[in-house]
Amino acid sequence: MIAVGVRADGKREVLGVSVELSENEVHW
Repeated sequence: MIAVGVRADGKREVLGVSVELSENEVHW
């Protein structure tokens, strides 16, 4: 899964932490 976040400047950038967040959700 690729998480795309919108910064304050309005540009989209891929969030690398999405992988870590998804792993934490699995541990839930």
